[in-house]
Amino acid sequence: MKLFVRILFLISIAEVIASNLFPLYATYVQHIGGNLFDVGSTLALQALIVGVVTFISARIAARYHTERLHLVIGYMISTIVFLAYPHITHASQLFYTQFAEGIAFGLIIPAFSGLYSSLMEKGRHTASWGDYFGAANIAAAAALFFSGIIAQHFGYTTLFYTVAAFQALTVIGALFLFRLKPLNTPQA
Repeated sequence: MKLFVRILFLISIAEVIASNLFPLYATYVQHIGGNLFDVGSTLALQALIVGVVTFISARIAARYHTERLHLVIGYMISTIVFLAYPHITHASQLFYTQFAEGIAFGLIIPAFSGLYSSLMEKGRHTASWGDYFGAANIAAAAALFFSGIIAQHFGYTTLFYTVAAFQALTVIGALFLFRLKPLNTPQA
């Protein structure tokens, strides 16, 4: 069980790193000819899709215990999105990537939260979430710092492939979760 928690924790941190390696979204949109309205509207679409898909996927996962599958599918979609970015030539194409990324996060967020919460030791919920969010923010800080360096010195294409590599690691980690023994019942 501890191995399951560690892997779940690590793949989520890899996702945090991947997500934060691309803070330069606004400059990228302008780089491909878009404007600030394109930035706001595509990110708004993503947030809307995350919200809608989260409502749906959380209920499906709770009913059918498909959290691991949701993680794999969500991480795979996210990997594909970042592999698509180098091929985008116009800001209007970002609506497709943000829609897909919204689906990915809508699958990942409730699946991770449910799995992680169910595996916490009794009486350690606050500390466990504190450990996670502390590590996630430190990882995000490092990713944010290095994303600027990568984009500045190597360009957006290298940045996107770097993000996709981290996303691919999350897919591999999520697939590995299927090899581990089934989860125990949630603890109070």
